[in-house]
Amino acid sequence: MKRFSIGSAVMAGILGTLAMTALMYMAPLMGLPKMDLIGALGQALPIGLPTYLTGSLVHLFNGVVLAIIYAVAFATWLPGPRPLKGALYSILPWIFAMVALAPAMAMLHSLLAGSAVTPAMNPCGAVVAVNPCAPIIATNPCAAVMPDAAIAPSALLMAGMSLMAHLVYGVVVGAVYRAKECVGRHSPESNLNIGDITCPGNIR
Repeated sequence: MKRFSIGSAVMAGILGTLAMTALMYMAPLMGLPKMDLIGALGQALPIGLPTYLTGSLVHLFNGVVLAIIYAVAFATWLPGPRPLKGALYSILPWIFAMVALAPAMAMLHSLLAGSAVTPAMNPCGAVVAVNPCAPIIATNPCAAVMPDAAIAPSALLMAGMSLMAHLVYGVVVGAVYRAKECVGRHSPESNLNIGDITCPGNIR
């Protein structure tokens, strides 16, 4: 019999999040667009801390919580070896991120930016008739203020990169997480464990 191990789940979540983050920020080295998830999270949640500190804490917290959910609800019944179990599970948070999280973050960031910056101060803030950021031209002033405004990667490419990052997270979580092996007195007649069940420190 196996029981949920909170320590193993937390460790799996931390390592999975670190692996996912490393892949996202190494993307430009492979000729792919930058995936600044930590910066986006920090900007979407202005709580008074430095942007990247806020984003890092939220990102790590999400990774640990998702690993705990995997350990509690999915690790025991998903098919295949442990890394495959984790990879299959990671598709669920990826779908959630694409369908709900990304649009919500974009909307929140837009609302916060609109309340903090006026169009007169930032010509890139709103698309209006006189907005010089609307056309993609060589003299686009947004290229200096917002480098990604002039050349933005396609949504399909970013979705594919996000899926790859989530799969890496899932593989690491699945490979690292170990449920505790519980030992109890065995009854041959009933084929059931009886009496007190103990879960030693060793895990499998």
